[in-house]
Amino acid sequence: MSSKTADKSDARRALREKRIKQQKRQDALRKLRAPLIVVVVIAVVVGVFVAVNTSRSNSATALPAGVPTVAAGIPEGAATGVPHLDIYEDFACPICKQVEAAQNTGLEQMVDAGKLTISYHLMTFVSQNFGSDYSARAAAAAGCAQDQGKYRAYHDALFAHQPPEPTGSGAYQPPSNADLIGFAGPAGLDQAAFGTCVNKGTYLKFATKANDAGQSVMLKKTGQVATPMILLNGNVTRDYSGTPEAFQAAITAAGPAK
Repeated sequence: MSSKTADKSDARRALREKRIKQQKRQDALRKLRAPLIVVVVIAVVVGVFVAVNTSRSNSATALPAGVPTVAAGIPEGAATGVPHLDIYEDFACPICKQVEAAQNTGLEQMVDAGKLTISYHLMTFVSQNFGSDYSARAAAAAGCAQDQGKYRAYHDALFAHQPPEPTGSGAYQPPSNADLIGFAGPAGLDQAAFGTCVNKGTYLKFATKANDAGQSVMLKKTGQVATPMILLNGNVTRDYSGTPEAFQAAITAAGPAK
């Protein structure tokens, strides 16, 4: 074999070996990339699944007017750059009634003056202690009142008509749906439309889910489920146990919600 032929043969052999090595490297890279692609695809699919199901959860639950999600609460006040209260209360809770009696007027005045906003989170577990669904029915009825822009007035009426807790062998005697509808007239609602909303149980599912969301927040913030719980700019406050003047001063001192 001539020297030139040997050189050509060696060159072809070297080129084949180079191509073989390149092919092996490409195969190895494909094997490494495949699991990564699968992981990314799974992550995207899971993210879409969660987003879709969250959307379906909210869309499947009828929400009162102005309430964006079950966890958002019923809003009072539209001012910006002011303190914000999240009030977690149950219409069957005696202590909630006491706090409302002491603080409600002052808080409403602050809202009307554009100095405060409030989100009311409806809890529904207190009456369950007495084998009753009243807390849920009252919360659902409050949602019906919100549809007519009368949440505040009906909220006050519900606390004014709160049934006493049973003592001894006494039975718990909460208001019926007919009673709930009867409270609507003096509160300035269209009683016929309100009655339809209540009797259909339009917001019972909302009330149940709002309660579940509220309990999750309570456990996170305080480690227990108990009403009332009030958050001032997202932080637990017990200043509501003082005088109205002291509570309002604490709210103002907290500054705007972030």
